[in-house]
Amino acid sequence: MVAVAPSPNERELVEGHALLEKYRILQKLGEGGFGRVYEAEELGSGRRVALKVSRSPEHRGRMAREARLAALLQSPHSVRVLGVESLDDGSTVIVMERLEGVSLREYLAMRGRVEPALVLEWARQLAVALDEAHSLGLVHRDLKPSNLFLVDAEPRPSLKLLDFGLARAPVGSGERSVTGSEILLGSPAYMSPEQIRSGDVSPRSDIWSFGVVVHEMLAGRRPFHAESNAAMLAAIAADPPEPLGAVRRDLSPSLHDFVARCLRKRPEERFASAAALIEALDELGSSGALMRGADPITETLAADRARVRLRRPRVRHGLVLVGVFANAALWMAYSSRDTSAPRSHSRIAASVSPTAAALESAQASAPAPSEFLPVPAPISKPAPHAAAPPPRPPSSPAPSAGSREPDQVELARGERDGFFAEPDF
Repeated sequence: MVAVAPSPNERELVEGHALLEKYRILQKLGEGGFGRVYEAEELGSGRRVALKVSRSPEHRGRMAREARLAALLQSPHSVRVLGVESLDDGSTVIVMERLEGVSLREYLAMRGRVEPALVLEWARQLAVALDEAHSLGLVHRDLKPSNLFLVDAEPRPSLKLLDFGLARAPVGSGERSVTGSEILLGSPAYMSPEQIRSGDVSPRSDIWSFGVVVHEMLAGRRPFHAESNAAMLAAIAADPPEPLGAVRRDLSPSLHDFVARCLRKRPEERFASAAALIEALDELGSSGALMRGADPITETLAADRARVRLRRPRVRHGLVLVGVFANAALWMAYSSRDTSAPRSHSRIAASVSPTAAALESAQASAPAPSEFLPVPAPISKPAPHAAAPPPRPPSSPAPSAGSREPDQVELARGERDGFFAEPDF
């Protein structure tokens, strides 16, 4: 793998540094190929913001372009750009909203996968963000869990789309492409087949990446597996994706079909637009078709359980009546005795304990509540019926657009063993 040496002109900010006499640097949050992200306090107002500073003056063009594109977006599910500043050496500073929560990558690392009802909710929020971007002529080109941030909110976390640093600009906008004809830029595991083969992208390329992310949320793993970035690119270009049903047979065929359609090799066979994604997700949500219908054997067992449930209330009512009559008989028997003798409440309780035990036995034999469609849990709590996740790291501001992730690579065609960053499989 080819390592990228830092430029001697790179700027590194330290805690307490006053930037432009407007912002006090609090801490470094992360870094990407072209910029570093810091949490800062706005002097005077005390407002916390995230600052993305280009790593060196050579990257200021890319950063300024990202700022202009991101500033076009107004969706509540896209990160908000608050302003753009320039340093004395010409480096660009993007001022963004500070987010509290965790990235989807961190969430998946803690939980393994996401409850289906919550997947639909977050997928719809992502589709809303994409719909706005596509309507403006933008193609994100780098959808992945590390660029999706889960913001702490009530009653459940909400999703925001980050990092338009690799976005394809609207045609006629005058913005130059961030890549040349001989460069392939992106994250291999989430790149569409056409992006790998020719570098050409369209809104349906984002829909492919959207499908990979949804598959990963539901299955806990990606639909393609490989031991190297080059093998990953080859698999996506030529091999079929792993069917969601091979991992999650409990999910409904409608949900399987939705993901499979996002991952069609031919772009024209995918959903036509992000608006079509929203419509399909709404249909899935309204139908409640998230879990698979039972097969014939399971249906028979379910019917038997249903018949037991229909009979069980009568059995319980009979036991209650038996208990009532037993208590009445005991009371009458004890009442007819000499009132001077003290009554033993413990003996009365003991005499009716068989009836109570029978009631408890009948209740214990009731079927367990369904584990399907659990109520979506907030980030801070483990999912129902799941193994306890590792402790959640402290909530931190979003590393935001451009945080350096090991799965983002830049490689020249014909030189696919030389990567821009660490591979991620």
